Amino acid sequence: GNLGDGGRDDRLSPVPCTGLASAGIVSVACGWRHSIAVGGDGSMYTFGWSRYGQLGHGDLEDCLEAKPVAALAGQRVVHV
Repeated sequence: GNLGDGGRDDRLSPVPCTGLASAGIVSVACGWRHSIAVGGDGSMYTFGWSRYGQLGHGDLEDCLEAKPVAALAGQRVVHV
């Protein structure tokens, strides 16, 4: 889930994140078990482990693919 490719397997080489191909990613930050990406339009996507709600989706569900943070819809994120 931390890689955003839809699976939970370890990878030995880079893989594309599902759902980010057309987002024009301009900034990325990674935590211990989660990741954040900012799109060229200022949208923010998170994926990975969410035991403490760190993904910002309003729940404690892991997210295996990049998902926009709905609470920030209409806001322009410039850096993470």
